[in-house]
Amino acid sequence: MNTLDVASETIKNNPDINLLTFSKYKQQPLIQEKIELSKIDNEFISAALDIRNRLRLPFWDSLMLSFFDKKNVSKNLLSNALTHNKNIEKITTRNIEDIRNYIIKNPQESLSLNSEIRFKNNTVKHFFLLDFHIYPSDNNLKITTDILQILGLQGHILDSGESYHFVSDSFFELESLINLLAKALLFSPIVDRAWIAHQILERSCSLRVGMKHGIMPTVITKIT
Repeated sequence: MNTLDVASETIKNNPDINLLTFSKYKQQPLIQEKIELSKIDNEFISAALDIRNRLRLPFWDSLMLSFFDKKNVSKNLLSNALTHNKNIEKITTRNIEDIRNYIIKNPQESLSLNSEIRFKNNTVKHFFLLDFHIYPSDNNLKITTDILQILGLQGHILDSGESYHFVSDSFFELESLINLLAKALLFSPIVDRAWIAHQILERSCSLRVGMKHGIMPTVITKIT
C-alpha cells in the first residue's frame, strides 16, 4: 500500500470528499550546481557533508552546524537557506487512477499529495502530513509512532526509503494544521525541520507520491 492507495482509501471512507489535491514542483539542483562557490564555501559544504554522513542529519542542518564559531561564513551560502521550492501547479481530482497513470507517463515530474481537501459543501480542510528525518529501524519506528501519538494523531506511517512519511486519517482547518506543524517542529531533527518551514510558507503540506532513488513510499503500520 503506497501514498496513492492511502488517498484512494480516504476517498472511499469519506463520501463527503469532492476533490483531493496534488502538487507539482520543479526539480531543484544541489547548491553546488546552483551558485558559484568560493574555496571556503566548498570547504564548508565538505564539512557539512561529513556531518550529514556521520550523524544522518539533513544537509542544511549540517551546513549550519559547520558554521559554528567559524570565520568567513559566506552570506551567499546563508542566503540560499531561504530558497523555497514553491509548487508550480495544483491538480484537483478524485480519480486516483488518473494520478497513477500520470506518474507512469511522466516519471521525471515531481508530484506530491497536497494536504488540501475540497468537500462537497465547498469547505476546504487539510490532511496532516509529516516528513520525518530519522532512518528506518525498529527502534526509530517506535520513536516515530510515539511522537505521532503524543501529537494525538491517527493515520498511516509510510517507509519513504530514507525515513518515514505520515498521512493522517482526520482533517484539519488551516489554523489547526499550522499549529500542529509548529508542535511537530519541536521534535526536530527527528522530524524534518526545513520541510516544516516550507510547508508553513505554502500554507499547506505536500509529500511525494512517486519514486525517489527507485523507492516508492510504502505503508508499514497504521496508528488507530
